[in-house]
Amino acid sequence: MAREHAIVVSTQVLIELRSVLTRKLKPPLPANDIRLALEVLAAFDVVATDTHLVLDAHEFAQREQLS
Repeated sequence: MAREHAIVVSTQVLIELRSVLTRKLKPPLPANDIRLALEVLAAFDVVATDTHLVLDAHEFAQREQLS
């Protein structure tokens, strides 16, 4: 689990962000802006998504009453 106040993103977050910025925004952001947004997030701790990460995130959300 992440340290308190540490920012950690999963590879899935990067994938979802790219999808939103390229497919759901009308018009989509320019490719260079998308790359910049991904690079900004990639500067934080990035962890690969796996079953344990999803289950840990679920437990954390339940404990902290997050939606």
